[in-house]
Amino acid sequence: STSKTAMDAYALLKSIIAGEGISEITDNYGAFESIRSGFFSSSSALTNVELSQTKAIGSYAFTDCYNLSVVTFAECSYIGGSAFADCVNLYYVYLLYENPLDSSAICQIESDAFYNTHVTKQATYAGYIYVPSQLRSFYISAYSSYNIISYHSE
Repeated sequence: STSKTAMDAYALLKSIIAGEGISEITDNYGAFESIRSGFFSSSSALTNVELSQTKAIGSYAFTDCYNLSVVTFAECSYIGGSAFADCVNLYYVYLLYENPLDSSAICQIESDAFYNTHVTKQATYAGYIYVPSQLRSFYISAYSSYNIISYHSE
């Protein structure tokens, strides 16, 4: 028999695929281990994405989501090329870590993952990628084209 949690996850996934006007995506049910390339591309109503259990974001996964303004990841290890390209209202990206001192916690960000968003240094109005203070110097060195700011984590 299928557990209630699995059924809820399936219902959530089905509503995201079939629904129109979805403005927020969360993976509280563990519905997404990874998000394939282009999956949410051009989802114009999308404003907020919170992915607490998703490990990988495919290339172009959220490209052209022009109303998307906030993205939060916990334990994400990979963001594909152009994953958030042309999300012209994206101002805030939060990379949260349960254990920021674990070197495997580093998120690999591919080329142009945030192209034409406010988190790039070329943007007229600056947005930011927030990382734990323990990882700030790594991210600034590795991803110099982005505005990196740190937050204090335990």
